[in-house]
Amino acid sequence: MNEKEYCPKCLLGKKVEKNGKYGEFISCTRFPYCDYIEKIQESKDDLEKQADEILKQNDKAELII
Repeated sequence: MNEKEYCPKCLLGKKVEKNGKYGEFISCTRFPYCDYIEKIQESKDDLEKQADEILKQNDKAELII
């Protein structure tokens, strides 16, 4: 994520990644004045592709999912 991305709701704050009770999300730096929230979801297929790439780079690596 580009650090200079401004909040699409208030246009004053910047979008930042946060980790909450239900996982990672993107929020506005002006919270609580701006309540913009965007969910971050990585699909299972994307995670499996990343795991395959890691294993290809290092044939001795073991990955536990």
